Amino acid sequence: MTMRKELSYPAYTKRKRVKGIARGTILALLLAGILLGVAPAGRAQNDRVLSLASSATHYPVDLYLDYFEDTAGTLTIEDVASPDFPGRFVPNADTVPNFGTTSSTIWVRLQVANMDAGSDDWRLAFSDALLSHIDFYAPAIDGDGFVHQRGGYMVPSVERPYSHPQYIFVLPLATGDTTTAYLRMQNDFALQFSLTLWPAAFFEQHNVTYFLLLGLAYGMLLFILIYHLFVAASVRTTEHFYFLVFLACAIL
Repeated sequence: MTMRKELSYPAYTKRKRVKGIARGTILALLLAGILLGVAPAGRAQNDRVLSLASSATHYPVDLYLDYFEDTAGTLTIEDVASPDFPGRFVPNADTVPNFGTTSSTIWVRLQVANMDAGSDDWRLAFSDALLSHIDFYAPAIDGDGFVHQRGGYMVPSVERPYSHPQYIFVLPLATGDTTTAYLRMQNDFALQFSLTLWPAAFFEQHNVTYFLLLGLAYGMLLFILIYHLFVAASVRTTEHFYFLVFLACAIL
């Protein structure tokens, strides 16, 4: 016959306290898991809106972009901007969005809130992108439809909104306003890009440095080309001829 060992009152109280602590810990962990599972979803929705403040000179916007792949290429701005469409956009998680070589049309959405950035005039700039067709749609100031701007290497420079080696688009956004802009992109090669939003004044300052460095680079290439023209005239070798052709193509 097995004898059951009776616990003393202090031992029984201690065991009961340990069980209570264990139950409380498990409940706390379960509650924390629920909160962690729910909180990111709420934050993710808010984090899709880029808030502009006066403390920054420019804003990388890639992580605030949402995209939709239009495989048929038939959607219009009225389609993607309709109240029934937003749930079909996918949040971008790449610092440099890359869709590879695709025949699809890529729609990109950017939501911006101008809290108090000290500027009502903005520039959305592509960085070192090579895209054939870009359509930019910004809401009209009077709220009636969208203002359409075009870019890309297949679009003549006179039809672009901004004269610049890169693709630049004008975005009016008054202090206190929130807006949603859209980009429609197509390309014959890999579709990859990076976007930065600038206050117009800071963008013009940035341009001074940009064109200065660009001028120095072209000046050095031109100097090397002229120097090797004299060398080629004296040595007359095939290697120098090909090198001169390469330099001329690089400058052009």
